[in-house]
Amino acid sequence: MVIQESPIVALVSSKRIRRDDLWSSLIELGGKTAMDEHVLNIAIDHALKEQGLTITKQEIDNEKMLFATSLRSNQLGELDKVFEMRGYGMHRKSELLFRNAALRKLISSDVRVTESAKRRMFSIIYGVSYPARIIVVPSLDLATEITTKLDGGESFQTTAIEFSIDSSGDRGGSVNPINTADPVWPSAIRDVLPTLRMGEISTPILVDDRWVIVQITGAPIISDVAYEDVEPEILRLSKLAQERFLMEQLSSSLIEKQSLTIFDDDVKRALRYFE
Repeated sequence: MVIQESPIVALVSSKRIRRDDLWSSLIELGGKTAMDEHVLNIAIDHALKEQGLTITKQEIDNEKMLFATSLRSNQLGELDKVFEMRGYGMHRKSELLFRNAALRKLISSDVRVTESAKRRMFSIIYGVSYPARIIVVPSLDLATEITTKLDGGESFQTTAIEFSIDSSGDRGGSVNPINTADPVWPSAIRDVLPTLRMGEISTPILVDDRWVIVQITGAPIISDVAYEDVEPEILRLSKLAQERFLMEQLSSSLIEKQSLTIFDDDVKRALRYFE
């Protein structure tokens, strides 16, 4: 009987490493991500064919430019470094750019930027914002205990470093100024900001399953930029935000419509692990 072995992919000294030797580890490492991306690729390809659409090189180049403009340096040369840091090699990067170009084209007819959407975007970028620090903890009891310590004069920064489970804890709870119109921040936090004086500490605020304590560290930052002076840029940003929202919606919808049957045991275990 002939035993079929998988291809040799590497050598360690004279020891052969075959593809099957790596398969289980590779699936555990990135199996769910790879499967999700591939299912979405298939769904997008089907949607494009249904509508008789194709993706041009110019549209893919446009996606590269959009990624580049999101970088602080705004340089295409930095793009590969960012992709590499996020785990995207040549193959996955090409697929991502194609997916984004395809999704943007598929939703293009649904994009409608209203005046209220532009005004909301203007508020997010140029509206009033508050310099602040935060402490995030997992329980109300701990939040109440910390609030008592802070009211007694303990340092907010030191307490944040010791107790906060947010990434800002290492910085003493310091975050970028919080804009009262920015949906990135929960409304429960945004609503309390105008009620606090400089240096004042909020009562514990429930956000999902965590408790947040906020301290205002400076005077409100008020921009003097006029809406009319930046309206073209606000229109561009509003359109991009709506496209991003619609693209995410379409991605979820396309994936939900797919019927996935898995035969490989390693893949089954990996996907069950991440459910």
